[in-house]
Amino acid sequence: MNELMEVLFGYAQAHLFPGYLCRDEAYVASACCAERQEELVRAALGESGQVHFEALLDELKITQFARDRAAFLCGFHLARELLGV
Repeated sequence: MNELMEVLFGYAQAHLFPGYLCRDEAYVASACCAERQEELVRAALGESGQVHFEALLDELKITQFARDRAAFLCGFHLARELLGV
């Protein structure tokens, strides 16, 4: 992404995504469930397992960020096509 797209994505991520996500009941329920499950897994793991679990969560965050960026770029691309730009 170029610098302008990075700024737009950052704005959307900080100011628009939360508003859309909080309206999605399935997302809200799933996010709460995921937090509870994460706490349970952490409690069940030993110190070594916690290190591996943290590494897994870090990788999942990276892939989710990439998906978010791709979805944003797709939406922007579709908007440009619809506007004929």
